[in-house]
Amino acid sequence: MKLEVKSRGLRISANTQRRVRNTSRSMSNFEHREICGVFYQRGTQLVLERTLNKTSNPCQFKVSRANLKMARRKTRGVWGAFHSHPLAEAKPGAGDIKGGPYNGYALIYDVIGDEFRLWHVERRAYTLMKVFDFYRDWLLEPLDD
Repeated sequence: MKLEVKSRGLRISANTQRRVRNTSRSMSNFEHREICGVFYQRGTQLVLERTLNKTSNPCQFKVSRANLKMARRKTRGVWGAFHSHPLAEAKPGAGDIKGGPYNGYALIYDVIGDEFRLWHVERRAYTLMKVFDFYRDWLLEPLDD
């Protein structure tokens, strides 16, 4: 199964984007810590569930096995991992490519550039699928979601 991505179809709610944005910025100010979690598709929305970052190293993330199992149970197989990049653009870095727990999809939030990028991951090769622009999406979407 694959995520259903159409040019304007797949969205991250404005409230979710705001929460990730605010949390990422505050964690980034605290020793450049990344936030992380899992995501899955529900209708046209990407649902993000933040998890504890199991590493205290700056600019790195690690999702626990328990959280990955939870994602598999909830989504029937269509899910991915997300994390923030406090100092780099939302493009997979060497650590991401080496072995992130993505299950085919990676969603990366660029704290400085303030955007999400969704990547398809196959055999350690990344293909950009969609860029979510916080301000554009926020203006187009109602606040109650």
